Amino acid sequence: MVRLTVFYDGACPLCVREIGLLRRLDKRDRIQFTDISPPEADEFCPLDRQKMLARFHAQKQDGTIVDGAEAFTEAYAQVPWLGWIAPIGRFPPTRWMMQKTVLPKPGEGPSAEQREAGYFEVTRQPY
Repeated sequence: MVRLTVFYDGACPLCVREIGLLRRLDKRDRIQFTDISPPEADEFCPLDRQKMLARFHAQKQDGTIVDGAEAFTEAYAQVPWLGWIAPIGRFPPTRWMMQKTVLPKPGEGPSAEQREAGYFEVTRQPY
């Protein structure tokens, strides 16, 4: 039973790698993976497609859309043996730390040109 829909950029090598890992871990098919890189994805994106391409988004079963650290937390929480991540990732200080040190801020991800070229540099953000 699908519990979460993950929206990802199928033209982004880093995104494809992360989604590949999640697909392998999702043995119970709790996650639906939706590639929003094609322009025709505008028809089914729940938000502006360009904004969704710039940041990791997921939609919970109740329709709530989450992004960034919260979306990663929800995605990995669907893997039974990684369920312990959910309480840690939902803890506000942990989420804040993930947003500051691991994930890009909205609009700071790779540009459309970089995504199309398939190359961009991934660096850690300073505190």
